[in-house]
Order: sequence, then C-alpha cells, then structure tokens
Amino acid sequence: MTPLIPGDLDVSVVIATRNRAGLLKETLGHLARQEVGGLAWEVIVVDNGSTDHTPAIIRSAEGRLPLVALHEPRPGKNRAMNRALEVARGSLLIFSDDDVIPDEHWVAAMAAAADRWSEYGIFGGPVLLAFPPGTPAWLEECATRDAALPRFVHDQAEGPLAVVPFGPNYAIRRAVMPGLRFDESIGPTAGAAYAMGSETELLYRLMKRHGVGGVYVPAASVHHVVQAAQLSATSLLRRSFRSGRGAVRLGWDRRVVRAGRQILGAPRYLWRMTAEAGVRYALRLPAGRRASLSAGLRFAYLLGCLHERRSRGAARGQAVPLPS
Repeated sequence: MTPLIPGDLDVSVVIATRNRAGLLKETLGHLARQEVGGLAWEVIVVDNGSTDHTPAIIRSAEGRLPLVALHEPRPGKNRAMNRALEVARGSLLIFSDDDVIPDEHWVAAMAAAADRWSEYGIFGGPVLLAFPPGTPAWLEECATRDAALPRFVHDQAEGPLAVVPFGPNYAIRRAVMPGLRFDESIGPTAGAAYAMGSETELLYRLMKRHGVGGVYVPAASVHHVVQAAQLSATSLLRRSFRSGRGAVRLGWDRRVVRAGRQILGAPRYLWRMTAEAGVRYALRLPAGRRASLSAGLRFAYLLGCLHERRSRGAARGQAVPLPS
C-alpha cells in the first residue's frame, strides 16, 4: 500500500476536546450527517488529557466517520491542535470545537469556497449561538457583547474578509502555513486563567504578517452550543477577565495597550480606568444581576488587561507591541 502523505485528502476537520464527552458526542453525531459529496476527508479528534468517558465516545464514532483519534496528555488546546497538524492530510484544514452544531453542508461549503477563491488561504464562516431555552434576551446580548462569547456574523455575500475570523469555524489552506504552528502560550489550558485568542493569534500572523487573504463563507455556518453553566455570573466574569488578557496579548484593544506612565508595571491610565469601572460595578451591585452584570464584565475585562500588562512587564513609557 502506498503511504498517505500530507495533502492527499481534500479536507481535514480538526477538533480538540477535554472532559466534555456529552458535548463531543453530539458534535460527532452532526459530523456523521455531513453531506460531503465526493470529497475525501478525515475528522481528527485530539483528546487533550480527558478523565471522563471521552475515549469511549471517540471509539464509538469510528464506524460512522473517517476518524483519526489522537491523544495529547499535556493540557492546552493549542498543544492539541499542534499534535493534529503533525498528521493532518487534508489540503484544506477546517478547525472547530467539541461543542458545535454544523450545518449539514458545512464541510462541502468550505471546500467549495476554497476552490472558488484559489488566491486566498483563510476562510471563515458564521458562528451563531445556541442559547439554552428560556435565556432572557438581555442576558444573550450581555454575554455576546461583554463576555465575548464567540459570535461571528457579517452582513455580506461570500467574498474577501477585512477582519480576522475567530471562534470555532475557520479553515486554512495547508499551502499557506508550512512550518507555522499554534502558539502554545495562549488559549485554553486546564485550570488556568489563560489569555483568550488561541486561534486568533495564528490567523493574525497569517493575515497581518504573511499577507494571507481571508474570505467570508456565509454558507458554511455552525451553531456554538452555550451551556447554562456558562451563563452564570462567575463563568461570565472569568471569561471577560480572560478576554482582557487576550486583548493585551494580541493588541485587540488599542485603548488598553497604548504607551503611558507606568505604576507597578502597568500604565497609570489603565489603573484609573480599572478603578473607575470597579466603582461603577460596586454601585450597581444592589440593583441585582441584570443591572450589575454589564458593569461587572467591564470591570473583569479591565482587570484582565491590567493583569496581562503587569505580567508582560512592559518597559516604562512603552506600549505592548501590537500585531503588525
């Protein structure tokens, strides 16, 4: 038998998972119902050190999917992604998560767009949010806006994309990323208040530094499943803190990474912004969750920015370097 080599399949779908067996089961079930036509494809699932029954869920899907099961025991989503890159054989690499519901033509739509836009190397589709039944509209809006739940939708036809895709629905043409890997110092890590932006960091490098163009593919959509526990105040505040860390690390928010006089390792203006947000949050706490949550998320976000600025040890009077 002739050995398979990278690029001898049309598509590799890559998913990292850790201790979310129930969600993974649903996602793999939806992938098994994909209408891929004549595409040669594979689904790579990397178990990132799960201690639940994730291995059994992966084994149960082997007869329904062209599945490649990998194990990366070191915690860290980007470590798991890099493990997948070592074996992925698709000319187009589609990256997603273990908690999505893809449209049944998702894979085929991504591959078709890649064929149509041969001069482009990055493809991003809509990420919609599937909230638990009965979630109040105000909470959906607050969680999407202030806690940065991954919603990615643009009012445009298929075509060139000016912004960097994010969330669990993007694809990269293998040919544009030889030697490039995910940054293992950023993104989800078990038990850590990590900086968000695992996939965005790599896409920034490709688009902003290497000049790789992106295309929006509205026909390739997924729904990101939001669990009830993710809408608790504690979970949302933690997510907003991680978002603040990522904003500094990747230069998402120029309001918090510009130069300024330093106090205790962070700019004085950022201390002031954080203190003011903390006061607003404290004043709104007696009014209940609906009134206070948005203020609390803003406070948590700025605390994350402050933490990251201090931990990065920016030089006095200098800004943290922004992506070029």
